[in-house]
Amino acid sequence: MIHLQANRSCLQCKQPYESTLDDPDFLVSSASDMLCPACKQHYATDLMKEALQRSVQKLCMLQERRKKQ
Repeated sequence: MIHLQANRSCLQCKQPYESTLDDPDFLVSSASDMLCPACKQHYATDLMKEALQRSVQKLCMLQERRKKQ
């Protein structure tokens, strides 16, 4: 069986890129697998910023609760 690996275009910036998936038979890609390397890095950075922001908010809420006790 001949394996063809098509070049894809990034969902964000529409630039073409080659897939870096190790398993070409994988049928459903995650959102980040459908992004070019630059957009994937930006996506990961945004996720980390959001997670950090949620952590800081939770920490602030815990500190406020301790002050009230």
